[in-house]
Amino acid sequence: CGGVISFLVFSFSSYPMQIPGFAVTFYLLLAACAIGRSKVILFLFISMMALLGTYYWKNNQYAACKDWYRSKMLYNIGAYQSAKEDYGKLYPELANRGTFLFEYGYSLHKLKEYDNSTRILEEAMAHSNDPMILNIIGKNYQALGDYEKAEEYLIRSTHRLPGRIYPYYLLVKLYAEPQYLQPEKLKYAAEIVLTKEPKVQSTAVREMREEVKKLLK
Repeated sequence: CGGVISFLVFSFSSYPMQIPGFAVTFYLLLAACAIGRSKVILFLFISMMALLGTYYWKNNQYAACKDWYRSKMLYNIGAYQSAKEDYGKLYPELANRGTFLFEYGYSLHKLKEYDNSTRILEEAMAHSNDPMILNIIGKNYQALGDYEKAEEYLIRSTHRLPGRIYPYYLLVKLYAEPQYLQPEKLKYAAEIVLTKEPKVQSTAVREMREEVKKLLK
């Protein structure tokens, strides 16, 4: 029972039931609590296991996930048109998976189907808190010329994970747009890109800083 309580406390700041090993451990801990207590508790435990088993059986996505894995290879090599076609077929079965929806929406973004990309990514927001979803939606609106909406989503991304430099870099590029030139905001965002200490120094960070310096000049 102490193990069950520890698991539930841990769940407040993580997502253990998405990992099969943690889920099985939780069920085994429940069994250890239930068996030998009373027939009523044992009956409730067996009923709960039966209901869970029925749910997982009816919502089995194994075949769809295997197809997704194959399509993901196209996505990873940048074959976005082919990936889009495969993802479109898998969408009805995997529309509740945030990572799948992000990949589908990003493929549409790369193909310049900005409205469709935003629609899919907004669905992804219901299943994932990845700030990259907000970044790509912001880039979609910027590409469509809706600069205020782009700014709104990029600022939301900075609030989601304040330590990330990338959304501030996107804001610099947004504020440097001739149709939406915002010198003061550009200077503020650029200063953050140039001075914020990243968790890990990388080539991407150095490239972003070099590009921001050129924009400022």
